[in-house]
Amino acid sequence: MRKILFCWELGEDYGYLGKILALTQEFADDPCIFYVASKDLSASSKIDWPANVRFVQAPIWLRSNPLALKASSFAEILLYKGYDSYRHLKMLTDAWVAIFDFVSPDIILFDHAPTALLAASGLTTPKIIISNPYLTPAPGTSTISLIPLPHFDGTKAAEIHQWVINIINQIRQDYRATPITAIGDLFIADATFLSGFSETDYFNAYRSDAIYCGSALTVPIGTQDPIWTPGLSQKYFAYLKHRDPRSREILKTLASMEARTLCFYSDCRPDDIKEFANSSVKVSNMPFNLTKAYQEMAVLICQGGQGVINEALYRGIPLILVPTQAEQFFVADKIKTMGNGIVINKNDSREEIEKKFSGFFSNPNFNETAKFLAETRFKTDPHLIRQKITKTIRAAGKIS
Repeated sequence: MRKILFCWELGEDYGYLGKILALTQEFADDPCIFYVASKDLSASSKIDWPANVRFVQAPIWLRSNPLALKASSFAEILLYKGYDSYRHLKMLTDAWVAIFDFVSPDIILFDHAPTALLAASGLTTPKIIISNPYLTPAPGTSTISLIPLPHFDGTKAAEIHQWVINIINQIRQDYRATPITAIGDLFIADATFLSGFSETDYFNAYRSDAIYCGSALTVPIGTQDPIWTPGLSQKYFAYLKHRDPRSREILKTLASMEARTLCFYSDCRPDDIKEFANSSVKVSNMPFNLTKAYQEMAVLICQGGQGVINEALYRGIPLILVPTQAEQFFVADKIKTMGNGIVINKNDSREEIEKKFSGFFSNPNFNETAKFLAETRFKTDPHLIRQKITKTIRAAGKIS
C-alpha cells in the first residue's frame, strides 16, 4: 500500500489543518495511508479525519526567544527555531529522518516545514510543497525584509543569512546534498502549490513556476450552524481573537450599530459571550460551519488568515481586516489598495473604529469592487485545481 507523508512544522491556527484536511479528503478512498506529521496534535484531535489518516508528532523547537517576534527576514525566523547551531539543527533534522524511516513514504508533502525539507534533501523521494506563499520564500531569494520597518538593517540581515546558510550546509553535507547559497533554495521541490492568488503573494515578483490555488485548499473545519439573530438587515460575520484588545471594541461597535453579526470569538470566556447575549451580536468560542456562513454573509471581519481571505476574494465578500502580524499587514494593505476592504490599525481608538465602520457600511463601492474582482481577477475553479494537485501527487507517488 502506498504511503503519503504530510509535514507541518511551523505556524499555528486552524488554517494549516484545513489545508491538510482538504488533501486527506481527496485521498480518502484511495488505496493508501496518509500520514500527517503535525505540529499540533491537540488541535488536530478536534477534527474528524478520513479513516486512512495516521498522525505522528512533528519535531519542533520548543525553546522560545522573544526576538523571534521581531525577526525581519526568513533566515532570522529560522535562527530562533533551532538554526542557531549545528547541534540544535541536527537534532531536529535527525528526528525528521526518523519519521521518514518509520513511515517510508512514497511521496512527501510540506507546509511551512523548512526543517523537514532540509532533512529530506538527500532523499530521492518526490517532494511537493503545498503551502502559504508568505511562508515559502522563492528559490534564489535571501535577505528580503518580511516586515514593514522604516529601516531594514540589511547588514544585520546578511550576517544572519550567512550564519544560517552555513549551518544548513553542514547538515546538507551530512545528508550528501549539494550546498545552497540562498535561504529560498531550501524550498526547491518537484512541484510547488501555493494557496491564494498571485496578487497577495509577497514573493510574486521572484517566482517562476509556482501554481496558485486560490481557495481550493480551504476546507472549513467548524461544524456549528451559522444562525444570526432574527431581522431583515444584512448579515455580517467576524472571526476574531480574544487576545487582541481591538476585538472587544469591534464587537461593541457592531452591537451599538445594531449590526446583525455572528462571531467566532476564538478563546473567549463565558463572560464575553454573556456580554453580547442581548445584542444583535452573537458570540461563540466554537468555530462555525463557514461553508454555510459564506453563502449568507455580506461582510467578513477578520485578522487576515489565508484561508478566510482566499474564500472572501473568491466569493466577492468585502473585508474589514484587523491584522496582527507581518503577513496579515501585507495582505491587508493589498486589499485596501484594491478597494474591497478597510483596515483597523493596532492603535485605532473606539471612535476611529466607529468612524471607519460607518464609512464602510455606507459606501456601496466596497461591495461592488469585491464582486467585480471575484468575477475577473479571482475567478477560479477550486474543484479543477484540487484535481490538478491530487493528479500531481498520484503521479509522483505512483498512487493509483
